[in-house]
Amino acid sequence: MIGGFFFNTNTSSAETSSTDYVPNQLIVKFKQNASLSNVQSFHKSVGANVLSKDDKLGFEVVQFSKGTVKEKIKSYKNNPDVEYAEPNYYVHAFWTPNDPYFKNQYGLQKIQAPQAWDSQRSDPGVKVAIIDTGVQGSHPDLASKVIYGHDYVDND
Repeated sequence: MIGGFFFNTNTSSAETSSTDYVPNQLIVKFKQNASLSNVQSFHKSVGANVLSKDDKLGFEVVQFSKGTVKEKIKSYKNNPDVEYAEPNYYVHAFWTPNDPYFKNQYGLQKIQAPQAWDSQRSDPGVKVAIIDTGVQGSHPDLASKVIYGHDYVDND
């Protein structure tokens, strides 16, 4: 949940400009029952190539050279096998969370996290480790519900 407070995708506005998303790219998720051959042939039919795939979340980032993002979204949405298709929006990390209750989070204030964020945000030598042994991801009640982290800002 905390990760959601650090990203701003500018998706709240009714209309977005082409500078809000990566040109000639879409994020597409096909329905679970869509066959691989149908997915591949559809990508080919609309002139798109798969750049990357997130198997855990089930979406693909596709790129195309002809047409507009709006036109390609329409093509994908007209396919009954597509769950969703959307622009590949740029995301930007906030240095301080925009959570209205942030000031009430004792632990982050106690360790002076805002001061650390302000002083170290441009130092590539800083390493951060998050150690959390409080979740047994293989537990039968959790195994299908836990998604391990991925950094979508730097794609690593």
